[in-house]
Amino acid sequence: MLKIALCSALFFIAPGGASAQLLVKETKWQVAFAPKTAGKTAYSDSASVPVLKTGRLPVMLRLVVRVENSGAKPAEAVVLRCAFAMRLVREDSAEPGVWTVPFSIDERRVSKIPPGKTVEITVPHTELQVYLKRLVKTGFRPDRLRASVMLEPRRGGNLAAGMGEAEVEVKPL
Repeated sequence: MLKIALCSALFFIAPGGASAQLLVKETKWQVAFAPKTAGKTAYSDSASVPVLKTGRLPVMLRLVVRVENSGAKPAEAVVLRCAFAMRLVREDSAEPGVWTVPFSIDERRVSKIPPGKTVEITVPHTELQVYLKRLVKTGFRPDRLRASVMLEPRRGGNLAAGMGEAEVEVKPL
């Protein structure tokens, strides 16, 4: 009788081997040069982002995060947290830049990721425009933009596999 009770207790307490395993497969920046029209906006991967001297972005910018569920069960109520920071340099100076603390934090929610599937989560970045305009008269300009992403931790999950980063160069026009 004691053996049956111990076995049933272990069955309910032990983490299952067939749970959802979430992995951040890729984190990348995308830009769209054309204004939004009646159809879909055409975004493409980018290694740089142009910024005007007025602090305005002449492009639409977004972050794309590919998340894979390599487990045998669907992952439900997935939360992706994002932090955005810039490396600032003094205008007309050759000294190296300094990374700022995150100027924006965002999160995206995905209701369900089926087992064995990969989904793309897009994070449009609207606060960047406001932050760039604040920097115009400070004597500093950004030369890099970084996004750090993290999936909300889950019991039995791999914390390191749920994290990612993407950097993009900021080019003044």
